[in-house]
Amino acid sequence: MNKKNLGTVVCLLGITSTVLLQATLYKRPNSHYTQHLESPELSPVETTSFSSHLPIISITTDESIPGAYINGENYKDGYVTTESGLDITTGTYNIYSSDIHYNSLLDTPTESGNLNIKIRGNSSRAFLKKSYEFNCLDEEGNEIDISVLGLPAGHQYVLYGPYVDETYMRNYMWYNLAGQIMDYAPTCKYVELFNNGEYDGLYLLLTPISVSEERIDISVKKKRSSYSGYILRLDRPEKEYTIDNFTHYTYIYANQIGIIYPRAKLTPEIEKKITDDYNRFEKTLHSYDYKSEDFGYEKYIDVASFVDYFIINELSGNNDSGQFSTYVYKDKSGKYKMAVWDFNICANNADISSDEVSGFDLVNDYLFLYLMKDEEFNKRIINRYKALREDLLSEENLLKYVDETSSFLGEAIDRNRERWPEINVPKTPVWEINSYEDAIDQYKDYLIRRGRWMDENIDTLLQYSADSSNKKYNEVSE
Repeated sequence: MNKKNLGTVVCLLGITSTVLLQATLYKRPNSHYTQHLESPELSPVETTSFSSHLPIISITTDESIPGAYINGENYKDGYVTTESGLDITTGTYNIYSSDIHYNSLLDTPTESGNLNIKIRGNSSRAFLKKSYEFNCLDEEGNEIDISVLGLPAGHQYVLYGPYVDETYMRNYMWYNLAGQIMDYAPTCKYVELFNNGEYDGLYLLLTPISVSEERIDISVKKKRSSYSGYILRLDRPEKEYTIDNFTHYTYIYANQIGIIYPRAKLTPEIEKKITDDYNRFEKTLHSYDYKSEDFGYEKYIDVASFVDYFIINELSGNNDSGQFSTYVYKDKSGKYKMAVWDFNICANNADISSDEVSGFDLVNDYLFLYLMKDEEFNKRIINRYKALREDLLSEENLLKYVDETSSFLGEAIDRNRERWPEINVPKTPVWEINSYEDAIDQYKDYLIRRGRWMDENIDTLLQYSADSSNKKYNEVSE
């Protein structure tokens, strides 16, 4: 073989190895259930009863569902309980979901079961339209993992009621997009809800960030009072389940980190094991040891998960990410991964008095602050972002997603707005949100301008890994 041919082979091998490396790094599920694309086309029915092309969930409870703020506004005053002082009540559910015709309460339920249920959320508890969390129960009242409406099986589900998001699709859209990119994202379906016989509007039934074989599989194995996997949440402090972590002690992270799983069998010994394990990760994360095989962050994290989390939350303009409603979990792979959650105020929906679409938010958040000192990590974000913008996250696809979802919801939008007629987003000089159409226009306008700004500025992420006098400490003496 002559030198020219040898050089060609070497070059091809180099390209192939790079492609294989990228494929391995970003190997993700290629399917995630998407209701507006996969639901069967149903035939309307003549009926004097309520009917819908969406599945109907009817819940009947033994008492009024507890969990609202006592004064309707302030969590510091506590939550409403049942007459017996409980924060949860029991009941039953019926589901109507035909594959042939519109659904009606006069139909025979396609699914039925027992549950316990409560109002969920933080600020959303103050909304007129509540969101709920429920657990599926067997006949003896024990939690049981089952698939509700075909969603990945587990015992816990959420009924999220879009309220401040008047497009009704921010969570639906970004959960589904994330599900095509990341290892795990909530799976969801639109439903219309009846609560003790009263129509409650358009809801999103979804799988929360929870453990089961079909959700986050952590392969729980008790060993020396520890667990092989767990889920943590970065959010407001809780009285229970909050760990004494390194970054809270050093004021690097102002909020607190709570154990979401395991809880039922959490002992002081298990809590200490989880705390010590996470503290080791935090101390590694907030260092310049990223080039070290023994001490670098790649030993601890699924890099692709952190890269994808950054892209999804930055492109959507999700202000909560990294500070509130932020989940980190360790599954059976033994590495930390990120899970997306709560997009209802993304895309300038928290404060649309601002027309701003520029800037990167997560670069200053504690999980990414030091990761982005590493040039290789930033390059991975840049390359992954550019690839996703060619297809799944392209401007054309995002706008098409909005239009198709809106068309799919159809008359359910009108029914929900009749049930909840208040315009929930503040009127501002920037956007006059007086109708559903206004809300859609504002959302699409943000997606266009935000995407174009990121297209032009994604390469500037390299500034966060520029050389500095501190970088001389990134070589570890062993």
